[in-house]
Amino acid sequence: MRRERVAVLCVAAVLIIVRTAVFLFFEGSFNSDQAVTGLMTTHLIEGRAFPVFKYGQDYQLAVQVWMAAPLFMLFGPSEFLLRLPLLFVNIGLATLLIQLLQRELRLRPWMALLVATPFLLAPPGTSMQLIEPSGGNVEPLLMVPLLWLLRRHPLTFGAVLAVGFLQRVFAVYALGALLLVQLADGSLFSRATATRYLRSAFAFAAVWQIVGLVRAAAGSDFGPSTPAFTSAASSSNVNAALGRFYWDPGGLPHRVGQLFGDHLATMFGGRRVQLSGLGVPSTSEGYRRALAAGRGRLAVRPGATSLEDGARPDTPLARATAVGMSQDLLIF
Repeated sequence: MRRERVAVLCVAAVLIIVRTAVFLFFEGSFNSDQAVTGLMTTHLIEGRAFPVFKYGQDYQLAVQVWMAAPLFMLFGPSEFLLRLPLLFVNIGLATLLIQLLQRELRLRPWMALLVATPFLLAPPGTSMQLIEPSGGNVEPLLMVPLLWLLRRHPLTFGAVLAVGFLQRVFAVYALGALLLVQLADGSLFSRATATRYLRSAFAFAAVWQIVGLVRAAAGSDFGPSTPAFTSAASSSNVNAALGRFYWDPGGLPHRVGQLFGDHLATMFGGRRVQLSGLGVPSTSEGYRRALAAGRGRLAVRPGATSLEDGARPDTPLARATAVGMSQDLLIF
């Protein structure tokens, strides 16, 4: 069983690397949000700033900055090194997910791997988002298995939830899912559960205050040699989370239809999506290099929306690369 588990985790890591490779090794989906993360990392290793939140914000912790800083110090700044820590976060999340499926559902390792394939084999658009260093796309997903594991350890649970919530407000959805599970199994209103949540609230508040004190001591939130930043209430994490809720019973059927018809279809590869809609223009150098990697002599015209007429990949791998990176991207 142990060898099987190790083999499954290795396969999962390879699948994550394969689905991420184009966006990790080829430039082509780099935007201003990611550039700010890289700039903050450079300021940190130069000792010019001590970023706690992203510049000009108070609702996204600069966790990705601190993860990339050691790599920048050793090898110098690059887009690849900025994304690399998120590759390991993806692999860690896959490992945690498979282990939980084995333990909680009593599945064999290979069956747990199969159940985890919606994440392991995420379509290109979703894979790009999960490796994007723009502030926090993959971290809220990581909160779900982490909080489930820590649900009986209230102090650690509260501390992790606070960090996740400060990193990205969407982490609170993991708490909502846990509350629904406890409501379904009848444990939500027990005395033991109430006591755990009170302790968790104490740990949450403590971490919140500590982060606030560190931020105040760090100085400016706009970068080196800029004035101190006083955030508006509308920019806070709590207001950002509350702003995501809108109660309109009459519009519920339409929104449910959008959820299953558009949003989930896009996330899991059920819709045709143009590459430019994902922030990867066909005129970018990374776009052309990614296609060229699939076939040595494959050429793409600047501004083209498809492969050159007559150009065909010679191998299955080349064909998959070319089709996956074509302008009209059919995910799945």
